[in-house]
Amino acid sequence: MIATIDFETTGLKAGEDEVLQVSIIDENYNVLLNVYCRPNNKGSWEDAQAVHGITPLMVANELPFERYVPTVLDILSKADKVIAYNAAFEDSYLKAYGIEVDPEKWIDPMIMFAEIYGEWNERRGSYKWQSLTKCATYYGYEFKAHDSLEDVKATLYCYKKMEEDIERRKGEMLIGGKEYKTGQRIKVINAKSILHYKYGMTRDCNKDMTGITGVITAESTYDEYARANLRVDEPYSEHYRNGMTRLFCDDEIELLEE
Repeated sequence: MIATIDFETTGLKAGEDEVLQVSIIDENYNVLLNVYCRPNNKGSWEDAQAVHGITPLMVANELPFERYVPTVLDILSKADKVIAYNAAFEDSYLKAYGIEVDPEKWIDPMIMFAEIYGEWNERRGSYKWQSLTKCATYYGYEFKAHDSLEDVKATLYCYKKMEEDIERRKGEMLIGGKEYKTGQRIKVINAKSILHYKYGMTRDCNKDMTGITGVITAESTYDEYARANLRVDEPYSEHYRNGMTRLFCDDEIELLEE
């Protein structure tokens, strides 16, 4: 069984802030749990309320989350996989309430989508995390964000789309008829695809891309033509958003020696 979980809370500090809403669904979108919760120690939460819209009056007559801990523990212990968008947040709250989830069970679509979206964070040396709203928009899914039931449905939908893309493209990082792998350094011989100019460059859009070099950082499932994300070497990188671009199926590239 797959369980997808989401919390709405009084704030961002697990152990200090409290759960206001919890939703869990299975892999078929069946609702296993969806309840509002009354906090024990918080009377107001203006900043969080501005985001999710849950007021003190809405939860005044609800049970506190502690009453649902056995149910949540039972569901998650039976699950083979536990999915959450920004799983570290949900995990921190579960731990604050004494619920431990096997780390091997966790799946975080936020981390998965960061590579797919391909926005490189130079300072952190990794892909930038994107919001669930942006991820859902990318996959054409409309929902009301910051309601935990809506969020788990969007999270599961996006995860399934990513898994479909990965399965469809498995072993197909074929660029110009040749197969390449993550971590390889390449040189562009002929950037045939006009999609480079649509998705990659932010200025000098008529610049001849022939000759640029870089490292393949991940497979790209941006669309049916994209094959890989490329971190572009200097001085070419200044022409690309965050120093990143994509390689497409019809590009001609060559592998450079390490």
